[in-house]
Amino acid sequence: MIATGKGQVEMLRNQLGPDVPLIVEPVRRDTFPAIALAATYLYSFKGTSLDDVIAVLPVDPYVETGFF
Repeated sequence: MIATGKGQVEMLRNQLGPDVPLIVEPVRRDTFPAIALAATYLYSFKGTSLDDVIAVLPVDPYVETGFF
């Protein structure tokens, strides 16, 4: 499952295909709100336990501003 902004959905679908689940931020609000949205979604809708481990691998420090 990948959390992303709506501006990146098409690129991710082209690269990963339609079967990879995406959590799409409605508005870009930086990294922490994206993490909070994804964690809330996983807990509330996917039944993730509070004891499960979630990896957070932000890409924004590694790409040029034009990427966004």
